[in-house]
Amino acid sequence: MIVGSPSMALSTPFSVVVSESKAKQLFKDENPMGRVIEVDNLFNYTITGVFKDLPEQSHIKSDFFASISSMQKRNDSFFSSWGNHSTAFYLKVQTGSD
Repeated sequence: MIVGSPSMALSTPFSVVVSESKAKQLFKDENPMGRVIEVDNLFNYTITGVFKDLPEQSHIKSDFFASISSMQKRNDSFFSSWGNHSTAFYLKVQTGSD
């Protein structure tokens, strides 16, 4: 993370972190923290952090990461249906976890 707290940046619904290049594209040289991005013409996400652009060789190709709690607010059945969510989940587990 370049700006924002890694442990708190996605702790609330409708929070989002953006890549350094996307922040520059959207806001030029202005501070993007606290700015709002509208998604799907329905939802307002607040920028809570900026991260370094991901390496070209990374399998993750994204300029935005949103809080998972946002999905429950957007769609009540998100965590209970088996539909196609087109979402990848990454978990950090303790060393030695089974």
